[in-house]
Amino acid sequence: EYIIGGKDPGVYMNEGIQIAQRETLVVRDPVVSSVPPFARDLFFPSYQRPDYYSLRFMGFLIKNPDAGTVVGQFPHLFPASIAIGYGLDGLTGARRAVGVWALLGVLAVYFAGKRLAGSAAAWAAAALLTLNVVQVWFSRYPNAEVVMQALTFAALLAFGRAHADDDPFFAPLAGALLGLLLFLRFDSVLG
Repeated sequence: EYIIGGKDPGVYMNEGIQIAQRETLVVRDPVVSSVPPFARDLFFPSYQRPDYYSLRFMGFLIKNPDAGTVVGQFPHLFPASIAIGYGLDGLTGARRAVGVWALLGVLAVYFAGKRLAGSAAAWAAAALLTLNVVQVWFSRYPNAEVVMQALTFAALLAFGRAHADDDPFFAPLAGALLGLLLFLRFDSVLG
């Protein structure tokens, strides 16, 4: 399912690799444009809405059936990081992007915890998080949660440094990290 799509991990991987190969977020799919207009409702119905077409592949929305342009259904921050991994090391690099984000997430928890509660508590939190079955599961499975963990805790650390230390560098950094979360998942607006 990572490669053929059909579920979130496959969509993230496919979208990231498409971004790397085509160097654009909007991809032209020649199969979509080859479907005659009279038969389009059989393959990607509009559901009586002129601005919506269903998908040829799960996770990709059709922007324009005449031109055959499709775009991934998820925000593009995580697929862009997969594209960077693909550019560095092909499919192996694309798959490793998830692990890199998971490691960054654990480090962000450690440094934010060290700032808030001290080294011993931060070390315990990072160690317990690393051993937690949920963290291990999401660290090997393409998903946006580990990216959200890394960016949220890094933003909290930057906010703490800006607020407590009055360091002018960290306030815009915290804002930028929280702003990046909006390009990852919509529910990160809660952060």
